[in-house]
Amino acid sequence: MPTNHRVADVINSFALARLNALLRDIKRISICCHARPDGDAIGSSLGLGNLLVALGYEVRCIAPNRAPAHIAWPEGASTLLYSFEDEGGDVKPFLASSELIFCLDFNALSRLDEPMMLFVEALTAPRVMVDHHPYPAAQFDLYFSMPESSSTCELLTELLLANWGQTAISRRVAIPLYMGLMTDTGSFSYSCSRKRTFEIAGILVEQGVNVPDVQAQVYNSRTLDSLMLQSALILQHTTFFAGRPGKELAAIVQLSQAVQEQFRYQPGDAEGLANLPLCVGSVQISVLLTERSNGTVRVSARSSKRYSINKLLTQYFNGGGHPQASGGTLRMPLHEAYEYTRQIFLQFLERKPSNSELLES
Repeated sequence: MPTNHRVADVINSFALARLNALLRDIKRISICCHARPDGDAIGSSLGLGNLLVALGYEVRCIAPNRAPAHIAWPEGASTLLYSFEDEGGDVKPFLASSELIFCLDFNALSRLDEPMMLFVEALTAPRVMVDHHPYPAAQFDLYFSMPESSSTCELLTELLLANWGQTAISRRVAIPLYMGLMTDTGSFSYSCSRKRTFEIAGILVEQGVNVPDVQAQVYNSRTLDSLMLQSALILQHTTFFAGRPGKELAAIVQLSQAVQEQFRYQPGDAEGLANLPLCVGSVQISVLLTERSNGTVRVSARSSKRYSINKLLTQYFNGGGHPQASGGTLRMPLHEAYEYTRQIFLQFLERKPSNSELLES
């Protein structure tokens, strides 16, 4: 796949003409995002959804699972946002009759998970992908794909600017877009080395975003249970390893079903947990292992600015993602997943990394 894309190459006159042709003379549009939605998925969905509603379209934003409260608060969430898992009976007729489907923040229909993946896969409506993950699948009719973008919200903002202009980005549109950009960069602490990322953030602020309010809504609205969960995980369920004692290079956090039940775990409570061990100065890689009720383990890996880990997640963890933030799935019990993950990352850190695995020398 080509690298070093420019916005003008991705959002070109041909692609915009194709988009506008798809939008012409239709009424009903579905917007889909990936399973276990994060801030970028919900932010891009609501940002685009609010704009399309203002343009006169009938819109539903449909996530495979319910979005956690700390990202499901922007305007439009109460009327546009649906969960296929919880409200499938309500959204299936709308999806089936949609004349266009936007696919935001995912690069393959498999990211919808079953049963939503199977339902969308069978539909004949054209699909428009807007995403910043590499290697998109050949499952879409129109692609806006740019891995260099910090987030789908950044790329989507570029698309809205190019097609409708800045005046179309109302405060109602700008706030969820800013939320997604902010969360996918860890409040501008990673994946934001391009000047344009900050310019886009500035444009959204100009459109009425209250930055402290968005920050507070996302990061300062935790429940007591989620705070206690975070504390317990760091104190009792985190292992630091590799390197010298006191100067460990890696950490694994284990979030078992038992601990989830103990602290009344809700979707979104794990937000940021994979990043926490990186606060330790020596730690270069942090992995969160989340045990699921279906017997699989969700792997969420983060790295410092030194190591690129997405290829490792692709090769060994049935996943992938960005150089410093990747995920995957292990089909084994949690204790086996822990031993497997520890061994893979020990080997990775002990051998001499290739140039493609280093972000800086």
